[in-house]
Amino acid sequence: MPQAQGEVKAARGKVPQERAKAWKCGLRRAPGKPERGTAAPARRFAHRACREAVQLLYDAMGSAAIYTERTPLDRCLRDVITAGRHVAPAEKVLDGVGDLRLGGAPGSPHF
Repeated sequence: MPQAQGEVKAARGKVPQERAKAWKCGLRRAPGKPERGTAAPARRFAHRACREAVQLLYDAMGSAAIYTERTPLDRCLRDVITAGRHVAPAEKVLDGVGDLRLGGAPGSPHF
């Protein structure tokens, strides 16, 4: 449980901080390349941290985790895995961030 809480706490701290930086850049209407590429890795980190937290709790419950009348963990794990298929936490977005940081043109609005 403490490890799962630590994962989620770290994610909660990182994402708002990076989102605020990206928002400020957008308000200037001249987003700097380094600032623009910070939100996508933060979202990816948050998703992976939350997925890991649910997985830790699921594993700790053992076989009881699959019984939905006892705990919602089975559905939570399925939902967080499904959410990982969305574009925001996708690994492919990180390729675009890497291109951006190496001086390339942004190929996606998602970062």
